[in-house]
Amino acid sequence: MKNFLAHKKVLLGVSASISAYKSLFLLRLLQQAEAEVKVILTPHAAKFIPPLNFELLSHQKVYCDLWQEGNYWSEHVHLANWADLFIIAPCTLNTLSKLANGICDNALLATWFACNATKVVALAMEENMYFNPITQRNLEILKATSTYILEPEDGELASGKIGKGRLAEPETILKKLNYIIAPKPLQGKKVLITAGPTQESIDPVRFISNHSSGKMGIALADTACMLGAEVTLILGPTPMRPNYSYKVYSVVSAEQMYKAVMENYIEQDILILCAAVADYKPLKYSENKIKKNHSQWELSLVKNPDILKALGAIKRPEQLLIGFALETEKGIENATQKLIEKNADMIILNYANYPNSGFSTDTNEVILIQKNIPPTPLPQEKKENVAYQILNYIVDLLN
Repeated sequence: MKNFLAHKKVLLGVSASISAYKSLFLLRLLQQAEAEVKVILTPHAAKFIPPLNFELLSHQKVYCDLWQEGNYWSEHVHLANWADLFIIAPCTLNTLSKLANGICDNALLATWFACNATKVVALAMEENMYFNPITQRNLEILKATSTYILEPEDGELASGKIGKGRLAEPETILKKLNYIIAPKPLQGKKVLITAGPTQESIDPVRFISNHSSGKMGIALADTACMLGAEVTLILGPTPMRPNYSYKVYSVVSAEQMYKAVMENYIEQDILILCAAVADYKPLKYSENKIKKNHSQWELSLVKNPDILKALGAIKRPEQLLIGFALETEKGIENATQKLIEKNADMIILNYANYPNSGFSTDTNEVILIQKNIPPTPLPQEKKENVAYQILNYIVDLLN
């Protein structure tokens, strides 16, 4: 997951809920994401978690009272102007009601109303309180002010009841904050991405495949989603799963992937074919397991559909078509030939024999191949960062 929270100034507001202990973990995660964090507690929140705990973790003064010793009268204004992002987690029913109705009776609320930064509330309350019509009305008021609402999760509540109302887990909140703070240059664009391997069955227990994990394709899909795109991911058989919510089609064979792409390509602005599609499949499928009765066994293969070539022949002029090429030798020569033959706008070349690159690794090192432009190498980085760089080049192509 590309980290957009690095070097951001984050105000973490904490209101009075039993789930306030999770805010300590969220503070740590924000710090690990290289954000600078300052904490504001409501007076009642300080009864759940002593301010000293936050001070020790944040290495910053914690704000709790507009009149606390050492404050100057406009402290809340300076805090508000300092922040890039303001999140209240947990946000209780009491604090939510005050936010929606303009009540300003503590340091957290005074800072909130003085702040023009990106604002987020992560809700925590009992289920009946959450579904109360007045609560729902107040949520609509906040949404109308461009406040992001992080809905509560289902689970065991403080009352012992099972229902909707739990504060989202700190890891979930961090992912959503990262999504919210990310720039959105792909807003309004539709992006189709293929990822993972395909499997071509020989018999009920054997198949032809490769070592692709789907990590690079999922990193591209996650990052495109964070950058504002409406993403469709066509995913081959892999245990890897996206970090964000978008449309996912699960497929197994190359023919299934071809069909899914052809059913969805027409409305897309950008097509990125990252999947490692099997070039061949068995000529015949055996309904029963093939026994090892002979010292040698010949397997006849036939070609699978060439998805990139098929799209290159039918894509609209305004559509961008991006392919991947995994090579072991003559990479630039082969990728350039692929670019021309498949009528693609860009080929992303990587080498299977480079250390810490290619299949199943967490890092990648690629070269961008385009028409009439010298090859553009990108340094080896985590696949999430490589995905971000690739998508930045694609945004330039759109513009």
